[in-house]
Amino acid sequence: MIERISLTTADPERLARFFERALGFAQIGIAERGGTNFAQLMGLPGARARADALRLGGQEMELLAFAERGASYPAESASNDRVFQHFAIVVSDMQRAYARLRESTGWRPITRGEPQLLPASSGGVTAFKFRDPEGHPLELLHFPRGHAPPPWQQEAATGPALASTIPPSLSPTPRPASLSTSVCWACRWRRARSIGAASRSASTDSPAPSST
Repeated sequence: MIERISLTTADPERLARFFERALGFAQIGIAERGGTNFAQLMGLPGARARADALRLGGQEMELLAFAERGASYPAESASNDRVFQHFAIVVSDMQRAYARLRESTGWRPITRGEPQLLPASSGGVTAFKFRDPEGHPLELLHFPRGHAPPPWQQEAATGPALASTIPPSLSPTPRPASLSTSVCWACRWRRARSIGAASRSASTDSPAPSST
């Protein structure tokens, strides 16, 4: 089970306001992180940080602001760079979610134009990638009806840990929404469907073996 997603930030208050206004998160607490275990986990001797906890439905995200500030997120990182990792916010109404995002300031698009409908070989999803005010890559993701992975078809009260109900401001009805992991479960699912479809196509198109 994934307990939370963490993003490193230089300005936790500003970034928390963005996630609240643009994406419907709620701030649930602020804590101080430090000590030997935290330093070992971060790989930084003597690391100390402020942690702002946010929640979307039943899932949590943490914004970490280290006492000793580091470099900014690489502005020109591409999707094939190792540093480029993102998570997706699964929405039940892409147009409402996209409209809410557009009403906010500070973010930058990655996707050209509006949300894009991907081909069936990529899961048939509608996606829109963008960067938050500090450059972290994010994605709004909408699955066609009946095609979302099972965790995102459940209500928060009865579903797995990675399922949650979408905020009312993003959907007219309490349908599933979710945060995926930093390597994007949804992307893995889309790739798996694509590979499976390609395999089935290959087996169908291959000539039958000859008998001798």
